[in-house]
Order: sequence, then C-alpha cells, then structure tokens
Amino acid sequence: MERPDEMVKEGVRVADLLGRLPTFTEYGRYRRELGMKYSEWQIYREFGGNKGSWTAFQYLLMEKIAAA
Repeated sequence: MERPDEMVKEGVRVADLLGRLPTFTEYGRYRRELGMKYSEWQIYREFGGNKGSWTAFQYLLMEKIAAA
C-alpha cells in the first residue's frame, strides 16, 4: 500500500501550495512544474479508474491534512 500513500503525500504538497484541494487539472499542472513522480492519470487509475476516483483521492487528502 506504499504507492497510494506516496500519491497522497504528493497531493498534500499540491494542496498546501493551492490552499485547498486540487482539481484533476490543477494537480497535473503542478505535477509537471514540480516534477512529481505520479501523474494525475496514475492516481485516477490507482483509486478505481471510474467516476468518483478523483473524489476518493481528494477525501484521503482532506483526512491527511486534517490529521496534520
């Protein structure tokens, strides 16, 4: 389960820069600018690859941020 944890850490980094949860498009833009490991599409597929996958990822980001 290491890969999803790494994805969430990268997502938290983007959320910190934005001051809110990133959209799919925003994540892609920041990923390219920051040279992060996982693409938005890899995250989408890892979290189910269907409607609601990005929302599931955002929920985990929200939990991680709230726990910090």
